[in-house]
Amino acid sequence: MKRNQAGQILAFQMNKLSDGTNADGLTGISAKVEIDGGGEANGLGSIVATSRGGYKYLWPQGETDGYHVAVSFYHPQAITQRFNIYTDDGSVGTELAKVIKSGETARHVQGTVHTEEDVEATITRV
Repeated sequence: MKRNQAGQILAFQMNKLSDGTNADGLTGISAKVEIDGGGEANGLGSIVATSRGGYKYLWPQGETDGYHVAVSFYHPQAITQRFNIYTDDGSVGTELAKVIKSGETARHVQGTVHTEEDVEATITRV
């Protein structure tokens, strides 16, 4: 997901608590959003039903303005769904983190990348 950008959509599935089948046509699904480890707030985006228990969350721009966004969807008749999303702001640091994480084993990068000149990476596919 792009950081701080309007017009983004998250597709998700809801299943019935009673038997796990698709929860079609639910109304009143609520969203809770956490940005960068902050407190949980009511989601301000719209939720639209698609088909076979599928729904779409239409993100307001402000809810995408963080590096880590967690969103949960609740309904009293459905199993709660939670997603952890890491945004992409197009910076060199974000691109480097994606390169390092792209292998079988993710590695943590310490320090701050300020410019493209600070980055030197060699990628070897094993």
